[in-house]
Amino acid sequence: MLKVTVDHNNNAPVPPPSSAFHYIDQGNYQTLHLPSDGGSLIMYSDSATSCIIVVVVATSGVETDITLAHLDSPECITAFFRIISDRNSEELQIYEQGTNPLDNE
Repeated sequence: MLKVTVDHNNNAPVPPPSSAFHYIDQGNYQTLHLPSDGGSLIMYSDSATSCIIVVVVATSGVETDITLAHLDSPECITAFFRIISDRNSEELQIYEQGTNPLDNE
């Protein structure tokens, strides 16, 4: 299991790195392999009040993948979790932030 820590603080923003920066826009997702050498993996998506930002940590054997999604509609949410389910990972950790209002069609 990958240990994930969430910390709310008043630290100054950290500028994006010059390389290995992965931006995921609204209605999309990206899955990346977690570097086994301890290197950085930086994934970013801005957030809005009617979207859900989801991080999925999926483990299969010694391999770990991270998926970041910016989900913007009920159909997008359903499709995303179907994709995650179809991957047949041995273990999933799912973290989310946001909400999708009932009237968001």
